[in-house]
Amino acid sequence: MSRRLFVVSLTFAFLAFAAPAAWSQERPSAIVRATISLADWGLLSAREIRSGTIAIIHDSTGDRLTIESLLPSPEPAPKPARSPEMPPKSVSAGDTIAHRATWVWNTAALLQSDSLRRSLAAFLRSDRFERIFLQLPESTIDSTGTRSLALTALPELVRMIRSSGAEVAALDGGADYARPAAHGTAVAIANAVVEYNRRVPSESRFDALHLDVEPYLLPGFGSVRRKEIVKQYLDLFASVRSACRRDSLPLGADAPFWFDDEALSDDRTILDRLLPMVDEICVMSYRTRAGGEDGVIRFASGGVARASSAGKRIWVAVETTPLPDEHVVTVAGAPRDEWPQPKPGVSIVVMCDRNDSADVVFAPSDRIDEVKRLPVIAAGERRIAVWERSYLSSVPADRITFARRNKAEVRKVAAEVDEAFRGIPGYRGVAVHHWESYRCLPSGGPQDP
Repeated sequence: MSRRLFVVSLTFAFLAFAAPAAWSQERPSAIVRATISLADWGLLSAREIRSGTIAIIHDSTGDRLTIESLLPSPEPAPKPARSPEMPPKSVSAGDTIAHRATWVWNTAALLQSDSLRRSLAAFLRSDRFERIFLQLPESTIDSTGTRSLALTALPELVRMIRSSGAEVAALDGGADYARPAAHGTAVAIANAVVEYNRRVPSESRFDALHLDVEPYLLPGFGSVRRKEIVKQYLDLFASVRSACRRDSLPLGADAPFWFDDEALSDDRTILDRLLPMVDEICVMSYRTRAGGEDGVIRFASGGVARASSAGKRIWVAVETTPLPDEHVVTVAGAPRDEWPQPKPGVSIVVMCDRNDSADVVFAPSDRIDEVKRLPVIAAGERRIAVWERSYLSSVPADRITFARRNKAEVRKVAAEVDEAFRGIPGYRGVAVHHWESYRCLPSGGPQDP
């Protein structure tokens, strides 16, 4: 699978790869639109919506609109999960050593470039990375539908990384893997890794399979279809777990910190349900400070405690990839079917049904006349659904990613996180997403990998 280009808001995990523009706290002034499939969101008409959350993304390409949630009734407050107790710290030496991990997405380029492979090897040694999540290259499919990995350049790349002292996990995934139609592909990938390991020397084998599957990126996750999508996501891991067990291949997963926050119908969290199916978990706790109410340690603590109690290996992840700034707009209540009067400082959200889809427009209310003239609004006699903005919050990317900071700041936060969790059974250390963005950060200190 190729490197992903996602734009995700603060409500989820902030895994976008778009370059950020200069941040402004000012209210968005642009007219921004998107089109959604009503079926994806479990709706027959936009006029059913009674609550929703919309993000206005700001980056170098301009403003864009993404939908986070749309519900036909007021969104209920999430049922808080029971706070887990942190297991006592161990005094054994093996539990007190902090390690580092990172993601390597550009495998295709590495397989083609000797100089890039040397750069990677030097990078891993200089900053002592000991766990690499290596994106699998494209696999081949034979006449029987069996997938296989090439046995030419890949074994040498894995051997080189392992010779630097790092373990290598085969990395794959994508939001679509959560869909039932893609479960077979994910199982075939697991089988391909198992078969690859059987056919190469021990020094070129993968130590695990690691899946980065983010179901919250699928349209409709923030809708009445949420439970359905979560079940499909968990079914995926059950299927892949069975494939990995054929050869005792450990299975790992990336999970946002909030998988531990919300209790489901049986009082268990998404993380509670995921943990029995994996051997290792990477808690994506993307913040740029270690302590405090908005820090890495606070957001990761629940996941670390649950994973440790379940006997799993745990990484806590921070982000260095450029992310966009954004505003998050919340709408609530029944929509109006007529245009409001322009009001200074007030924004509107307009939705208009079009067969099995709906057009969504965000705009300042003083630009209503321009909105009315948009082809998606002016065409036909379709009824509009209009909300005046209920709540708008600003989310600067600097809160989430170190992209505008330096390596010294990353190391400082990582050291504080290690200090907080060192000795917790299963805690491995801090994972930095990802090697290409991290190595491009300025040093900010005496060391520069």
